[in-house]
Amino acid sequence: MSAVITILLSGYAGYYVFLKLKLPSPQILGPLTSTAIANLAGWMDVALPGWAPMFFTIGVAISVTQNFEMKFKGIFKSLIMVILYSLGVGMAAFYWLSYSGMSPQTAYFSAMPGGGADLALISMGFPGADPFRVVLYQTIRFFAVLVLYPILLRWLIDQKQKGGLIGSKMKGPVSLADEGPVDVLALYGGPLRPSARYKPLTALANDCLVGAILGIGFLFALGFKAVHFAGGNYLGGMAATILVLSLLKKKIGIKPTMDRHTSTFFKVASCSIIGMQVTWDSIRAFAGEWPALIIMNLIIILSCLLLGWVFYRLGWGDFVTCMLETAPSGVLPMTVLAEEMKGDVVRIALFQLVRILAIVMAAPLLGPYLLF
Repeated sequence: MSAVITILLSGYAGYYVFLKLKLPSPQILGPLTSTAIANLAGWMDVALPGWAPMFFTIGVAISVTQNFEMKFKGIFKSLIMVILYSLGVGMAAFYWLSYSGMSPQTAYFSAMPGGGADLALISMGFPGADPFRVVLYQTIRFFAVLVLYPILLRWLIDQKQKGGLIGSKMKGPVSLADEGPVDVLALYGGPLRPSARYKPLTALANDCLVGAILGIGFLFALGFKAVHFAGGNYLGGMAATILVLSLLKKKIGIKPTMDRHTSTFFKVASCSIIGMQVTWDSIRAFAGEWPALIIMNLIIILSCLLLGWVFYRLGWGDFVTCMLETAPSGVLPMTVLAEEMKGDVVRIALFQLVRILAIVMAAPLLGPYLLF
């Protein structure tokens, strides 16, 4: 238990430093950085108990998956296209990174458009993968999207308003504001809030139910481990969350939700564990991969921009929603941007989450053919 406390102290130290200095992604990069520095300096010579990585990974999976809603009416075709397109573009980038000399296990999780921490955690179940480099690749792409998308989207909207050449091709609505009053879920600094249609829960009942989901996820993860299913920790948490929440919402009309502080705890702990796997070899390898990194991100970002533009031209949604639901980033940043730019927050969150789910579930299936 002392090893768990040590790694938590290290992780939270990094988290609060990043938070205080207003550095990006404090929940992910803060604990990863502080624990990696301590590990490289030889201060983290501790052995974690076997249950710890599984426990914390399942917690992250619950926090990510808890807002999954199986409502695909009217968007099923575009959702399938996003999944297949993301996997296709990711595979192209995967082969590029593999050709550049990266191990196939690390290349797959670095190339796939998804959340950095999510893919890094599941990569820990694949021998030969380097979770540290996965996080770095995904984080660099994450910030490229956060910088590029708002600038590009606002410029294109401005072109439409001015009647420019590109703007003349933008025939459909720009955002939900063009279609009437905007009714979206607010999302800032935490997960999607439960809908008013669910019965209210006391704090104790909510926490007990979340704890039950965590326990069921642990059992699922043990089951995956027993059959040697790679990435079973994360998938166990996802499966338990989707199954239990679906039953609770349908049978009883309640929806327990992991609160923001608990979600932060699991992310800090999990990213601290990733930080413990950082080695000097990982850093040296990453230092020589800048050309491959730049080319890979250009392939993924430009391809996703093209897909969003095609969706918009086909009339499958307003401009902001089409562009953000296909963006190669995570659930939280895209839904925050969608709220600001009057896109369909719920739809964008669904697309982003389902894409991550598909990539995570595809990894063990593709593993025997690509990663071993």
